[in-house]
Amino acid sequence: MRIVFMAMAIGLPVSLAALAPLAQQALEERRRSALEARYEDGLSPCHPFQLDDYELLRDELPRAGVSAMMVFPSFSDPYAISVSGDAAYYLQMDLVRNVNVPAEGFVCGNAPPPPTVLVAGRPAHVASVPTPTLERVRLVVDGDVRNARTELPLGLDGTTYVFRTPDGQCAQTSSPSAGTRAEALVSMFHALGARATGKHESTQADDDKLEALLERLE
Repeated sequence: MRIVFMAMAIGLPVSLAALAPLAQQALEERRRSALEARYEDGLSPCHPFQLDDYELLRDELPRAGVSAMMVFPSFSDPYAISVSGDAAYYLQMDLVRNVNVPAEGFVCGNAPPPPTVLVAGRPAHVASVPTPTLERVRLVVDGDVRNARTELPLGLDGTTYVFRTPDGQCAQTSSPSAGTRAEALVSMFHALGARATGKHESTQADDDKLEALLERLE
């Protein structure tokens, strides 16, 4: 009997040691599945020829650390809503073809895309927003951009939304469906943009809406 107990005492740690990698693997798989589920209806990776306008946008803002949503409607001028420092900004933009790239040479895979530039005489609108709130916005954008995995629908006229992180990472969505994570991200920036344009004084309802969007996305 003593021999049996000794064998059990020796075998139990060995068995536990053998099971540990399997338990760790199962835990990692659950984490990966949870991450995929979290971002499955979120953003898509940017096209390799995505408009490279982030540096131009940052040049127009007085602070570093710019997170932005750049909006490209099919039939109207593009605009950007961004957060930097302790403020939210709304900037109207215009598309100008790069004069160094002939129009006939602008073919996907054959030439770089034309840049986006800010229109002179259209100053940025700005609104102060609590720094902790903007830090939460930046963290949400950073996570969604880095975990962009949704397939972008093709051949649809609509509005393209390009999201940028402070280090220039990029992800996008196109006319996102209601109720999706991508739609909530767009709504979050539009809530900030409404403050910046000053169309109305910020109310408790506005604060509650932004807070609800952040809580959903975090």
